[in-house]
Amino acid sequence: MNKTIKPSHSDDFTSVTWRGKTFKFSKGNQAETIRVLWECWENGKHGLFQETIGEKIGSSADKFLLRKTFRNFVDSKLKQHPAWGSLIKRQNKGVYYLDLDNNHDIDDFDENESH
Repeated sequence: MNKTIKPSHSDDFTSVTWRGKTFKFSKGNQAETIRVLWECWENGKHGLFQETIGEKIGSSADKFLLRKTFRNFVDSKLKQHPAWGSLIKRQNKGVYYLDLDNNHDIDDFDENESH
């Protein structure tokens, strides 16, 4: 019998495990955005407009853009966060959600497979 992997997070949302992969988020806007979107998911809501997310996390940006929030420097280059487009998805223009409903069985993953 397969054991189902359920999504989980650290207390401060700087770490999320989903589909057998652990994503790390920086404290501040990234972790707070994940917290807000996770709460929406728990309450049965599927997406939030990015400006609403910016307000909820207390962003000081004049025009809050979620894609800019989830960019990190990797090898001195600015790259999109690995959760972007997989865990964090666009519902429609400017509206984003966490794709947490797609649980998988542990046997669906190869430990050596890169995600």
